[in-house]
Amino acid sequence: MKVKVQELNSEKFAPFGSYFNIYDVDTGREGDFSYYPDETAALLGGSLAGFSVCGINMREMVVDVVEMHEDTEEIEFCMTCDSVILVGQESGKVPVMTKFEAFLVPKDTLVRFKRKVWHFVPFPQQDVRAMVLTVLPPFTYTNDSVVVNLPETIEIEL
Repeated sequence: MKVKVQELNSEKFAPFGSYFNIYDVDTGREGDFSYYPDETAALLGGSLAGFSVCGINMREMVVDVVEMHEDTEEIEFCMTCDSVILVGQESGKVPVMTKFEAFLVPKDTLVRFKRKVWHFVPFPQQDVRAMVLTVLPPFTYTNDSVVVNLPETIEIEL
């Protein structure tokens, strides 16, 4: 038996599932970053996972806001270029300024944030529109996100 390869299109692929190109999602490209929540979802072992996209411009590495999820871990797949992430240790609903660290994440690296770890949008290290694929249960951004404005900015140095 032989099977001929077809061009991927939503009509022909619909009986089998769905797909999206993360680079095609980021159509607005306005501002330093754009977040496109829950572009698609999938049932994985009895749990629903939502796949969101973030398009990010290179910008000054200064952080004035962070978030964490009390009941949910988050996965970020940093694509397009290397990026820097800022993370803060678990500290209840108020981040402790002295418990933040920054890490250089190589291109095409998947990062898992544990529950209650403070984080926010990565900083691309090239002057390109970087793409990050984020995996969370659908609607986590509305039902399990604690967002805090920091009392002072954090400047990240390479």
